[in-house]
Amino acid sequence: MITFQEQEDKVVTHRIIEVIKNGENTMYQTKGDYNEDADTQPVLAPNVIGTYTGFTIPYLGYFIDFAQSSKGTAILLIVPGVLLLLYSAITIVGALRELDKTSKNQETEKPA
Repeated sequence: MITFQEQEDKVVTHRIIEVIKNGENTMYQTKGDYNEDADTQPVLAPNVIGTYTGFTIPYLGYFIDFAQSSKGTAILLIVPGVLLLLYSAITIVGALRELDKTSKNQETEKPA
């Protein structure tokens, strides 16, 4: 994978499918992962901005796209909020039961 300057204001990241050496010049034939055909123009080596180093996080792009959508943003805000409310409710119920046990124990220990 390389990132290259396609136009003056456009940067693209595509997979290298062929390295073309023409004397001292090196060009790369590239193809986007979601494109059926290879790019029509090979990329000249001086236009390459960055290269793939072997580290990826699979499916992270899908998660980021989902998180940036309106439904994804809503879900990523609502679900943790609901989980926090449930946790708080469980904690409060547990504390109330503990108080109830303590008050019952104190009542049974009182001399008559």
